[in-house]
Amino acid sequence: TVAASNVYVTSPVTLLPSKPSVIQPDEASLVSCIASLDSTCTRDWAAASLIALGPQGTVKLVNESLLDAVVTSCHNVMHVVGTLAQQTIKDESLSVLLTHGKDSCQYGYQHGVMIGLALEIPDDDKFVKTVYDACAELPPGSYEVGACQHGIGHAATVRTVGDVVKAAETLCSKMPENAGTCVTGAVMEWVTSYSRAQYQKDPSVTDICSRLRDDYQTSCWRELPGLWVSLREASTTSLQRCGNLQEYYMRECSKGVGYRSDKDSTCSYSNEEVAGYCLAGRAIVFYEVYHNTRNDASTVVCGAGETPRAREICTIELSPTVRVYEKMAEEKKNA
Repeated sequence: TVAASNVYVTSPVTLLPSKPSVIQPDEASLVSCIASLDSTCTRDWAAASLIALGPQGTVKLVNESLLDAVVTSCHNVMHVVGTLAQQTIKDESLSVLLTHGKDSCQYGYQHGVMIGLALEIPDDDKFVKTVYDACAELPPGSYEVGACQHGIGHAATVRTVGDVVKAAETLCSKMPENAGTCVTGAVMEWVTSYSRAQYQKDPSVTDICSRLRDDYQTSCWRELPGLWVSLREASTTSLQRCGNLQEYYMRECSKGVGYRSDKDSTCSYSNEEVAGYCLAGRAIVFYEVYHNTRNDASTVVCGAGETPRAREICTIELSPTVRVYEKMAEEKKNA
C-alpha cells in the first residue's frame, strides 16, 4: 500500500502529448501547455488569459483549478503570469498589481511580478526601495508581506544573472528589515534556474551557504537542498549533510530536503530530529499544494513518521502553516 501522501508535488503531470494548436484562455489549454513542457506555450497561454480575463481572472482560474496538472504546477505557472502582468499592465500601481496574487499558488504570481521589475529598473537602490515599499503596503504582519519579500529575492538573483552571493549580500542587504526572507527567495531562484550550470564549473557550490554572512546562512540552508535533489543525491546523504550543521541550520536544512521530497520515505533517517524536520518540510509543501483539494492534507504526512518524536516535530512545525491558511480562508469567506 502506498501512503496517501506519496504524491509527487513538485513537477507537472503529463496528461497530453503536445501543446495545443490553438491556445485558449481556459484550463484545457493550460493543461496541454504544462504537459508539453514548453515554456513558450505557457507564456502564450498567460498572455491570452491576461487579455481575456485580466490578472484577477487569470489568477483565479489557475488558483482554483482542481485538475492535478494545474494544482501541482501552479506556482511555476504563476511566475510566468506575474512576470507577464508586470511587463504588460501599466495602468495599475505596483501595490495593486501585487494584490491580484494574494494567497495563490504559494505566491508564485507575486514572485513573477518582482522578476519582471528586476529586468526593468536599472538602479539597484531604486529597485530594492520600489519593491520593498510595495510589499510594505500589503496588510501589516500578514503572510503576504513575507511572501512578497521572498519574491524580492527571486528577482534579485535574476537581476544578478545568477550570482546568488551578490544577490544576497548586495541586494537583499539593502532591505531595511527581513533581509533573510529575501535571501530564501534568492537561493530558491538560484537553485531553480542557475545552480546546475554553475555546478558543472564548480562542484563546491553544493556548499555555497558557507560563503554568506552568518545572518543569512539559515535562510540559505533552507533552500540549498533543492540543488542536491536536482543532482540526484541520495536523501540519506543530504540528511547527513544537514545533521552535521549546527542545530538551527540543521532544522532548516532538513526541512529543505522535505520541501522537495516526492515520498514520505525520503525522510527516513537514523537521527529522529533530522527525520522529523524533514517530514515537516514535506508536510508543509503537501498542505500548501493540497489544502483546497484534500480534507486530510493537514495530517496525512506527519502520520508517516517512523518514531513518536519525528511525528511530534512534524506536527508542531506544520501547525503554524495550517493556522495561517485557515485564517486566510476565513477572511476570504467573510470578505
